[in-house]
Order: sequence, then structure tokens, then C-alpha cells
Amino acid sequence: MSKASKRRQCPAVKREITAAECGENRGSRYECPADCAYSLLAPANYVQLLELEGAVDKKCMDLMREEARKSPALDKAQQKAYADRSPHAIHAFFEKHLFFQRDSAGLTLSEKWLRDPEFKNDERVLLRAKMQTRVALLEIHRIIDDLRIEAVDLLCAEPKTIVLQDRSLAATVGRFAAGLVWIYPLPHYWRLSGTAIILPELGQFEADEIVKEIVRHLGGPTTEIELRLWLAEHFVRFDEALRATSTARQMQMFAGLDAQFGKAVYELRASFGECRDKLDEVSEVATDNLTPGERDEGFAEGRIWFAEKDAAKFGSARPALGRLLLGQSHCRIEAIGAERLARLREQFEKIMGSSVRFTGELRDDLAARLAEKRPKIEESLVPPSLLEQPQKILLSSSRVEAPVSGKTTKDLEHELFLEQDRAFLDDSIPTLDGRTPREAARDPALRSKLVRLMKQSVRAQDERNLETGQVYDLNWMLRELGLDEIIFDPPPLRAPRETTLDADSPGEGDDYGGAVVLPAAPRLPAKPFSVKEAADRLEDAMIEFDTAQEALDELDAGRSLFIDDAWSVVANMLESREFDVVVPFLIEIRFALVPVGFKEPRLNFDRLCDSFDQGIRKLVEALKAPANKPPPSLFLSARQPALSELIVGQFLNAVLDMPRKIQPRLEIQPILAVLLGAMIDELDLSLRE
Repeated sequence: MSKASKRRQCPAVKREITAAECGENRGSRYECPADCAYSLLAPANYVQLLELEGAVDKKCMDLMREEARKSPALDKAQQKAYADRSPHAIHAFFEKHLFFQRDSAGLTLSEKWLRDPEFKNDERVLLRAKMQTRVALLEIHRIIDDLRIEAVDLLCAEPKTIVLQDRSLAATVGRFAAGLVWIYPLPHYWRLSGTAIILPELGQFEADEIVKEIVRHLGGPTTEIELRLWLAEHFVRFDEALRATSTARQMQMFAGLDAQFGKAVYELRASFGECRDKLDEVSEVATDNLTPGERDEGFAEGRIWFAEKDAAKFGSARPALGRLLLGQSHCRIEAIGAERLARLREQFEKIMGSSVRFTGELRDDLAARLAEKRPKIEESLVPPSLLEQPQKILLSSSRVEAPVSGKTTKDLEHELFLEQDRAFLDDSIPTLDGRTPREAARDPALRSKLVRLMKQSVRAQDERNLETGQVYDLNWMLRELGLDEIIFDPPPLRAPRETTLDADSPGEGDDYGGAVVLPAAPRLPAKPFSVKEAADRLEDAMIEFDTAQEALDELDAGRSLFIDDAWSVVANMLESREFDVVVPFLIEIRFALVPVGFKEPRLNFDRLCDSFDQGIRKLVEALKAPANKPPPSLFLSARQPALSELIVGQFLNAVLDMPRKIQPRLEIQPILAVLLGAMIDELDLSLRE
């Protein structure tokens, strides 16, 4: 009976074979069909593929470390990649040295390793597939289901549709999203590998135009084969240039943005009742609710001042000019934009006349403040051609009537979107040379601009649907405009995406299917925890879990990057087994500051690294302290001194109790202690921002 169970019918050779023969030949000598239950590369065996990828990647990483020990140049390059603390840099390093760079015999490292007996047949098959890795510029066209995506590679002279399998990508991407990615072919679909650079919207430029213009500006080639090789070699440099270009365009946009938030204050010369009666006679003015803060300031009533008299003209969304707050002895008008405030003041003073007296004005230039916060960029990386025709934003506000009986807010929102989109089809659009979308659809000279504009609209709507759980789709607009070439089925209903999801890594091989969406973590008390409060927090942190693995599963379900960020800080300093020792204490920190059922904030990785570096410097200073003086505490200036001391004490005590063979090296233990303190500081700070 057991002997029979080890035999199986093979559709590739059309005979019965043993399990051993299957394992030794599938995917290599035998061409397994897509529906073969025993092929790890079959579409249905996605989970097994992830396990296989993990095994191959680990062996390649281990072999790379061995190669680096033998080659000073390779070791130096590896250390530089890790020192950059950039996922792009680390992954690009491995791709380059595994699959692209050749030795004097013309072999890549992966080609040499194929002969290594450590690799089993399935692993060799996958490694051969990974050896075909290339950089591609993917434009997503269709999300088929929770696993499969249709896309085209825009770097191809004649792009053809390819099917990818990646659960993370399928759960987080919308139609017409574009990104530079590493991909490799399997027999029945393609796979993503490593990190991705998601291309932002840059005005009138197509994704392939952005890529080629940046590469050209950086001195690279633009013909297909050479371009792919250049991008593989300069992936990080391209990312830096793209970020600099995007930032430069944003700075241009802020420079032309009228985002002054203005307030003008008036003294009432007439009675409160008389002033209120005058306002109630104006058709553009309607009552508006006051906030509790406005009531605390002494205002009794609120008004909204609409930009136009005719409410019916604008449907359910009526544009507003600003607000008016009325008190017993004074009133205040507020508007966004210097031009709107001036118009509102003019209309208000004309109506109120001598009943009010202007006493002062305050303006807060939000655009200038935004511009001040923009990071400095390396201007030499920015192609001047990509700064042409900067986007302009006009800030405005409108009011929507409360839903009538029987209509939900979601119903009203859907009607509002339809109303706006129908009006858009007949609006004059600057990017279409002042023509309407319907007119541009009939003009061959404008059609390409219209296609680009509508792709952006579909992409934005798909992303909005992901964040809100809506299913509103714009294909009806594409049909009315006759843009059949960009009509693709809308994505299936998906779980809402967290707005903090990292857009730079939509498909890094990690399987985040079924991730839950959690509310933001509660704010921390103003003062640091006392010793008792810290101890109680640490005790409560793990009460929900029987094992550390259950806690890790909870973090994975919420798409937490807390453990990954910690590993990225110290990955170039220690072995993974040594990092594993500190993981339970990182879990305690995370759930002590962010309770079960809440999502953590995005950590500022650069700031985290700076905090860690400062901790290492303090550690060095402590070690230099004279023997007759106690060393200074590492955590006196910590954001949570008591919590830091307790968790580090727990960690060091646990290390002492460990069998010697699994203890981290003596010189590594202080580094892990500093890491724990840095993670507490950064999470505390991020929770308060």
C-alpha cells in the first residue's frame, strides 16, 4: 500500500513514475503542464513556490557570504550595499553579482553554483529561472484575482501582455500603476523579485518617457537591451534621480500654489441681531455649524458663504468662498487662498456697510511652509525637460447637502462622483489645450493626451477604492469617449488598503495576503512611563499570546514592518541567528507601545538609524569611562528611560541563561541592547507625530 502511494501518473512523459523520479526531473528534463499537481511551478502551488524561493534565496545568500570572505573587492561592495541601508541597494547588489557580473571565465556566480550539490533539482530549476531576471517597466492593466495580474513591459519595442503571480501586488495595486521592477519567467507565469520603484505621476509624461529621459540625463543608453543592463547596474542611482525629479516638481507646484489660510476680524457696530438679519438676506449665505473650539472663542453662530447665488447650477456640491463666524461683539471671516479672502472681504463689507469695522487680518501661507519642509535635492540628477509644464493646484472647498431620508452617505458620495465626472466630460481642460474630453476624443492630435489623462484618472480611482473599500469604476467614461484600447475589467473587490502601505515595494516576494486593516494606535501619555507603568505595559504586551510565533503572526496580519526595520539597521553587523535572539524583546516593545488590535505608525528609518548610531557612540563613551567611576547610563536621555532599562535588563538576563552555543557573541550583545533602545525611541516619537 505504501509502495503504491509513492507512484504517480506523470502527464509530461505519459506514464506512471515514482515520487523520486518526479522530484529529480520535474521542470528540468520533464516539461510539467500547468495543471500538474506535483510541479512546484504550477500556478496552483503558489505557497510551495514561496517556500522554494525562500530556500533558494537563503542558499544564495550563504554562498555569497562565502564568496565575499574570499574576495576583498566583493566583501567591500557587499558592506557598502548594507551601509547604504537601502533595500534597493541591497537587492541590486545581489542581483548584479548573482546574475549579471561575469568572471574571467565568463561565468556568473549563479552559473557556477548550479553545479553545487547543495541545490536540489527544484532549486536548480528555480535558480535557472532567476538567472533570466531582468529589469522591466511594468504597467498594470488588469488584476485578475487575488493572485494574478496582467501587465505589459513598456521597455519592450512592442509590449505584449504577461501574467504575473504575486499576492501582495494583486492586493495593493491599481490599473495603470507603473514601476521599475525585477522580474523573471517561470513556465506558466512571471514572478517579481526584490524591490520596486513605483513611478509617480509627473504631469504630461508617460512612464517610459520618464525612465528614458532620466537615464539619458544620467548618461545611460536608451536602446532596449543596453537600457535594461544599465538600469540593473544603476538601479539605486535611477531611484535617487526619480525622487529628486519628483521633489523638484513638487517644489515648483508649491511655488505657484495659492494656499494662504486667511482670517479677517471685524468689530460689530450694530447689534448682533441686526448683523445676523443682514446676513440672512444674502442668497449666497447659509447657516453652518460651529466647532466646540469656535464656541469657546465666543462665537454664537456660523455661516457658509457660497461662491455663486444659484445653488441648482452646481448640483449637490456647491463651491464655497469661505466661512463667517458671528459673535455678540465681533465676527471673523475665513477663506483658503488670498484671492478668495479678498473677494469674501469685498462682498462682506459691501453688504454690512457701517455695521462693522475692520480691525485686523491674519494670513498663514501653507504653501510657503510646505516648501520650507521639502528636503534638499541633488539638482544635477534632475533632467530639465521633466520640469516643463509644472502641475498647478487650485485649492477650493464645497458643501454637500446632508443625505435625504433613505440615502446613506455612501450613496450620496457615489452620486457626487458621478455628477463631477459627467461634468468633467464637458469641461475645458488645460492639459487638453483647453478642449473638453469629448472634443479631444475626436481630435487625433489630442487623443494621446486624453489617453494619458484618463489612465491617471482610472489609476487614482482604483487607489481610492482600495483605501475606502468602494467599487466605483470609470470604465463608463472610457466607453463614452471611445477609448476602448484602455478599457480593462475593474479589479475584484479587495480588502481596503492601509494608506501607509509602502509604495516602493509592492511585490517583494513577501506574501501579505489576507492582511487586516487596523485603527491607528492610541496616543501615548505626555510623560514617560514610570517603572511600574513600564512593567505593566510589558506584562500586558504578551498576555494575548501563548507563543512568540502567535505574536509574529499578528504583526504579519497587520503588515507590520517593525521587526524588518530593526533587522535592516543591524543586518550588516551580525548573523541572522543572533538577531533571532532579540526578536521576542522587540515584540514586547511593539505591543507595549502599540496594543493588540491597533496598527503601528510608519517609522522614520533614517531617524532610526541616527538614533542607533548615537546609541553606539554613547556605548563607546561608556566603555572608555575610568574604572573608578560608574559608566554613564545609556538611557538617561531616552524617550522612555524606564521601559528601555527594563527591556534591556530582561534581554541581558535572558542571554546569560541561554546555552552557550546559541548565545550571541559577547561583542554583539551591547549592539543588540542599543538596538532595543533605538527602536523604543523611534516608535515613541512616531506615535507622537
